[in-house]
Amino acid sequence: TFQRRMGSPVMAYAYPEQDKIKAVATISNGLRNLAPLARAADLTYPDNPSIIAINDEAIHGEKQPRNQHVAYGYWGGTKGVENKLEFVFPQPVTVCAVTLNGAPDDFRFLHRNNPAWIRIEADGQVVAEDRNLESRFLSEHGLVSIRLSPRQVQTLRLTMQTSDPGKEPRLGEVIIEGTTGTLPSAVRGELRMVYVDALTGREHELARQEVVVSGGEKKQIVTEVVPDCLPEGVTPGRIEAQFTYAGTDAATDSVPVMVMRPQKALEPMTRVEPPGSADLGFIVTRGFRNVFELGTGNQDMPGAWGTPDDLIWAYAKQLKQTGTRTPTKAANMYASEQDMRHYSTPWSRFPSGEKFFDVATPLLVERMKKSPKWKRSDRVVFYFSDRWDTGTSVGQMFTWPEMIAFDEHLAASGKPRLKGKTRL
Repeated sequence: TFQRRMGSPVMAYAYPEQDKIKAVATISNGLRNLAPLARAADLTYPDNPSIIAINDEAIHGEKQPRNQHVAYGYWGGTKGVENKLEFVFPQPVTVCAVTLNGAPDDFRFLHRNNPAWIRIEADGQVVAEDRNLESRFLSEHGLVSIRLSPRQVQTLRLTMQTSDPGKEPRLGEVIIEGTTGTLPSAVRGELRMVYVDALTGREHELARQEVVVSGGEKKQIVTEVVPDCLPEGVTPGRIEAQFTYAGTDAATDSVPVMVMRPQKALEPMTRVEPPGSADLGFIVTRGFRNVFELGTGNQDMPGAWGTPDDLIWAYAKQLKQTGTRTPTKAANMYASEQDMRHYSTPWSRFPSGEKFFDVATPLLVERMKKSPKWKRSDRVVFYFSDRWDTGTSVGQMFTWPEMIAFDEHLAASGKPRLKGKTRL
């Protein structure tokens, strides 16, 4: 799962060539997320501004207000006490399940903010309780679903608490599954799982089975994909789920897949970055400070995102870097006919045309020698932040389909095909 996106269903997986791929198709009958229809309230902290995030269907595990923009990507409760959330619908609805969106892993220890237990009340009656949420959030990828017997509900109340009294509970979303009308009848249909080559459109059937889904039910069907059935080379495609019943297409969904069969596998990180290796990081303006001596005479944000020294140096390179709270704003200090970039500089060239590593390389070894790890390291590791471009602008690059189509054109024309120059 993508970090910071908590348990939102945005998934990214990498499988070694010999492993089986697990593709999961989820089929629900008559269900939708009712939470946005309800008026949500934090009964423990009535003035809690983050309550707006509990049912807005937008999730970000660390999003908080910035400057004058008041926005939250998650609901944050009160530490050390039971937290009560209430959802009031304008009229009764049929509720079949409540799904909690929490942290799926230990990224920045956000899993400690997952509720440890929950009690669910429907119109004043306790209808469900779960005391095993901590392990479920991790094993179920941050989306914990609590099934209920379908019932008419107008007021739904959730009571929860973390196991650590020093941590407030956090949820990216509460999803209330049900319908505003009546539940449909059971559906009997056929689920077909196929791999589709994105370039040619050719299909390869992976599995086919009969599925029965009752009204108000959500069912997950797992299909194991054997890599041998996937194409050779580097090919974009998708795994597609096709569910049909009564002779008509009822639903189709897919997940993109990039098949790559390198000449050798990537090395494990423990070999690429042995424990105790000397390292040097590059992240925003502070990355420059790891290479260039900028001086520290009048810093207003010592060692942080941007200082006056950095701003002057960055201006000379046609760059701009500011902190959100620094009293010295580059935009107020300088004016230029050229656009000064914020959070972006190619590590290939500066906007001024100088090559970064031509300027930086003579200083890197001297800087690394100051590390206490230098003498006992047989290699050094350089980290480049995701805030930096590592090469050509994305808009000037070719896509995989374009590269593959050109390679096939060369072959069809009797010319030498493209040769990879990576170390894969």
